[in-house]
Amino acid sequence: MRRLLAAVLTAAMLLASAVPALAADKVYSTETKKTTVQAEGVSSVKATLTVPGYLGELTAELNTSEGSGKIDVIVVYVPNDKWDGKCYYSGITANIKSGLNTIYPAYEDIIKWNEYYSSGFLPTAGGIYILDSTSLQMNFLEGPGLYTALASFYYSPSNYGASSAEDLAAKYGYADAESMLAAGRSELGAGAVGFPFILVLNDDMVSHFLRNGRLDSHSSYGWPGLKELLEEHEYKPSSSSGNEGFSNFQIRNRYYKGIFLDVGFDAPAWYDSYAETCYKLGLMQGMDGKFNPSGNLTIAQALAMACRVHNIYRGDSGDFTQNPRNWYSVYVNYAIENGIITAYDFNAYRDQGAYERTCTRAEMAYIFARCLPPEGLDIKNVVNTIPDVTITTPYRNEIFTLYRSGVAEGSDKQHSYRPSSYITRAEAAAIITRMADPSQRKSFVIE
Repeated sequence: MRRLLAAVLTAAMLLASAVPALAADKVYSTETKKTTVQAEGVSSVKATLTVPGYLGELTAELNTSEGSGKIDVIVVYVPNDKWDGKCYYSGITANIKSGLNTIYPAYEDIIKWNEYYSSGFLPTAGGIYILDSTSLQMNFLEGPGLYTALASFYYSPSNYGASSAEDLAAKYGYADAESMLAAGRSELGAGAVGFPFILVLNDDMVSHFLRNGRLDSHSSYGWPGLKELLEEHEYKPSSSSGNEGFSNFQIRNRYYKGIFLDVGFDAPAWYDSYAETCYKLGLMQGMDGKFNPSGNLTIAQALAMACRVHNIYRGDSGDFTQNPRNWYSVYVNYAIENGIITAYDFNAYRDQGAYERTCTRAEMAYIFARCLPPEGLDIKNVVNTIPDVTITTPYRNEIFTLYRSGVAEGSDKQHSYRPSSYITRAEAAAIITRMADPSQRKSFVIE
């Protein structure tokens, strides 16, 4: 498979193309690029590639260990807070139409090109791609920089009853798929989809480039046209309107009756409107067609909701790229970086499964009360006592913050909070709705 990738790359280095521009450390406008391409090596396979954070293309003259030449480079910008540590997941995805072909699954490394002064670009393992008969996902796992975004694959012109290219090769007496391909057998072919090169930038790399004219301290290549591309896409947010605020919470998803089979489908329930609002605003999602209102919330799920609220309130999209192996790590990292939680909360520095356990109502209060600034939780109620919240209750201050702002009102006529009980998804939907929409907050008096 890697021999195939090297051949595709070497051929690509001989091609030339065009065009300009990008930006960083400030604010940059990007788009999601969608393009349909024919697979290299097989005309009947087409892929619709989706590239979020797209800034444009550069024509670069690259000197690599696989060859040198002018070639188009896709440029994307991913702000620092969209990275999961050094990792950027689903940087490129694709829907694949294979015609009558059988495409065999592939799970392979992708190359990151590290430049060392005048030595040119040298390949290292930089990430992975996962490809099956209908889809592709590329994950860049070694930080910002230059990657090869090509996914190579084996295919057969029809179904020969093999689950993999290796199985097919064994069926015809070959040691491996490469040997069968080299023998020129018509039952097995090879192709590739993607882009020969993609330059993935974050805020730190852009800042370094704008100051020093190089992507990092070890590189010598000046990337002609990159400065102009950055300048073209830089924009300054309007200071008059401001970025932060509740006006940023807009309807993002269309809701219709029956979208959740357990919400308002057979008979109305108290939480129906909250589930609808959370779905419309992109704050909560269901699973397998259900909202699961009586299900308990985990700490990870509470963090995901809080991060979306924090991100949208401050003027961002609320979209996070999840790690396919550990979906909530991007939310944990964001929450720590933005002061919603600390790395020591929930005993997580000792317990690897801490975020997966069920969230108590006190823990939920702690997480939610810290995802909006003080001005986002204005005092609506005078609350000096809560029946079951004492001086020793964990996260007492955050519970009072939610009561005083009208986000929480308790679970009975006495306004008891039940801090050590678990929080259900229905209850969380009500609270997060009031976080995002102050008009739904409650006024009450505790006798």
